[in-house]
Amino acid sequence: MEIEQKLALSENPIHFLKEGLFLKAYNQSFYVMSQLLRFNLKPIIKHIKKLDQIIVCGGFPANVINKRYPNVFLGWWIE
Repeated sequence: MEIEQKLALSENPIHFLKEGLFLKAYNQSFYVMSQLLRFNLKPIIKHIKKLDQIIVCGGFPANVINKRYPNVFLGWWIE
């Protein structure tokens, strides 16, 4: 998946992208996870030359969601 597609998906209130065993959140989704839901995520800040844009992203193991929120539905917001 290209970075443009990832950023378009991250404009939803919260959206994760599955990358291997990890879930990754970009821009707005990262903000919601780190600030509003209080996940301790290390921000990774990158400049994307192709878009001439700075992005913020971070990831965590997919099983963390099930431990923290056992009744969560892992559905449409995970690609």
